Order: sequence, then structure tokens, then C-alpha cells
Amino acid sequence: MQYLVQAVSRSGQIVENAIIADSVNEVRDKLTEDGYELISANIDWRASIKAMFERREIKRKVIVEFFHHLKGLLELGLNITASLNTVKESIDDQTLYRAITEIEDLVTKGYSLSQAMRQTGAFPGLAVASIAAAERTNRLEQVFEELGDHYQNIELLVGDAKKAATYPLIALLVLAAVMSLMLFFVVPQL
Repeated sequence: MQYLVQAVSRSGQIVENAIIADSVNEVRDKLTEDGYELISANIDWRASIKAMFERREIKRKVIVEFFHHLKGLLELGLNITASLNTVKESIDDQTLYRAITEIEDLVTKGYSLSQAMRQTGAFPGLAVASIAAAERTNRLEQVFEELGDHYQNIELLVGDAKKAATYPLIALLVLAAVMSLMLFFVVPQL
């Protein structure tokens, strides 16, 4: 659920913000963690209903681009936080943008990259598990390259399958049209 929140900082400044949480207690905990005291929290029904219908999973084509960008930036010597920020600035996909924003927030709070990616719910399980293993073995660049290649191969395979299914589908539609014409025009005249 998304909550519209009013909170007060330690300096007495009143802040209004939207926070995604499962309960008011979780909102209170998040605010306390960030140094604020909760004044009020109301469910933003409009945003919550809209969020139910939004796509959470990132498209494969975007995932391929994401992993290849991260690999390149890590090879250049940037740390993961700077790499995520750079990718976020260059990505047009809103689902990935929201996921990266959430990942950055969680990583700065001490979560590992794989834990943060898992918590967003936007990345495939294989990618999260591979990144968790790569964090333990310190091979993130290699795993990002392999994941990018893997999802690119899947995208090509799906594209080929769609192309292969197009001709039989058109043939079935033409056959159905011919059969319908015969059924409605030829058979009644007999």
C-alpha cells in the first residue's frame, strides 16, 4: 500500500511524502529509521490501486541492457552505487527506474545488491540467485555479462518462436475464413 505521510524532523520541519509499506507500523519504523516522527499516515487509495495494475517485472530487453551497462561501468572502476545511479539516469523504462531507486535506497541502508534486487520483486529469480553467488565470489562483472548474454539469447529465441508461429496462424485464419464462406454461402445453396 502507498501511504500519504506527514512527519516532523528532529529540527521541527514538517515533511509530506508518499511511502510504500504494508502497514502504518512499517511506515512509522521507516520514518523513525530516517530520523522523523510520524504525525499522520493515510492510505493513498488511488496510487495503491494504480500500483496493483502496474507491471512489476522488467522486460527482458531492458534487463539485457541493464546488465550490460552495469558490467561496463564496473569494469571502468565505478562502485555498484555509482554504477546504479549512472544506469538510472540513462534508462527510459519506468519499471527499471523505480526498481533501481529502491535498490539504491536499500543498498545505502546496508542490504547487499542481491537482497535489494530480491526485495524489489522486479528481477527474475535466476538473476538474483546468480548475483548473490557472484557477491560471495567477487565476480559481479562476469556474472552481469553472463546474465546479459543469457537474457539476450532468450529474447532472440522468443523472437524466433513468434516468427515461426506467424505463418501457421495466418494459414489457420485463411482456412477458417474459407470454411466460413463455404458454410454460409455454398452449403445453403445445395
